[in-house]
Amino acid sequence: MKTEALDKCLDFILNWQFLDKNDHHELFLKGDIFGESHIEPLRRELIENLVMLDHQQQANVITFYVNELNRVAITDFFKTIEKHEINDDHGTYIRALRMSPGTDVGDPFFYMIYQLHLLIFREIGKVCEIYKIPFKEILKNHRIDPDTLLNNFYEVAPTVPNDILHLPSIKPIFLAEFIPQIFELLKDFFSKSDQRELFKILETGGNTENSLLFLDNGTRLADAFKQLFDCGIVRGCQKKEFEEWICKNFRFRYRADTKVFSKRYIADIVSSTKDKCQKPILNVRKEKSTGQPLITKV
Repeated sequence: MKTEALDKCLDFILNWQFLDKNDHHELFLKGDIFGESHIEPLRRELIENLVMLDHQQQANVITFYVNELNRVAITDFFKTIEKHEINDDHGTYIRALRMSPGTDVGDPFFYMIYQLHLLIFREIGKVCEIYKIPFKEILKNHRIDPDTLLNNFYEVAPTVPNDILHLPSIKPIFLAEFIPQIFELLKDFFSKSDQRELFKILETGGNTENSLLFLDNGTRLADAFKQLFDCGIVRGCQKKEFEEWICKNFRFRYRADTKVFSKRYIADIVSSTKDKCQKPILNVRKEKSTGQPLITKV
């Protein structure tokens, strides 16, 4: 099991506690006061650790993550912040954070590391929803109140100077709740050695070092991606950019040879209004009652 991202996140939390306010300000100027750069790698690593396991093994991995975070993140340092309810201007009760007596209120960045602590658990909770892992039960077994931890806090967002804002790179974003199902439908069309990398690029929208070989007619893979894009399961990019991503990351088998996806080949399928291929891998439609996409195996 990989723990590099988890270890870096825990180290960040521990080290932050011993920094002075000037160092906290330096982190703020770098745009990483939340430690938010650790959230996405942690989530990717966790999903990668879960994807090839059975349900009980997945629950064991989550328990390990909670153990580590409970050991490092839920410390007296974080318990010095209390929660209370206050009235807003409309008379509505909202949750807020306040400093406990003895806390250094002169350090406004204290809230931010506490926010990181909560966001980590929220991200793990989202992953558990995808894999149907009883996250709240695991938290209760560690004497952690899931309602307080996951729901009842006021999110404090720091003001980040414009000069340190960065536009995200353009890449396809597969809706997280569909990724495990898409992977299950596609994985048997790839070698065992390519399956982990397949899941990784579905989860991240990134690129492989070496294109993955689809062990069937390329039309079937292109059609699957077309359906996923047309139903809104793939977002974050234009169709032409999605086509380029497919060409860069996949090859397909043709008789005794392998072929690359050309831009013309992919565009003729993904950007076409023609009927689907004769032997589709999957079918994507929208449920009439909810309007939500529904993926089924063909």
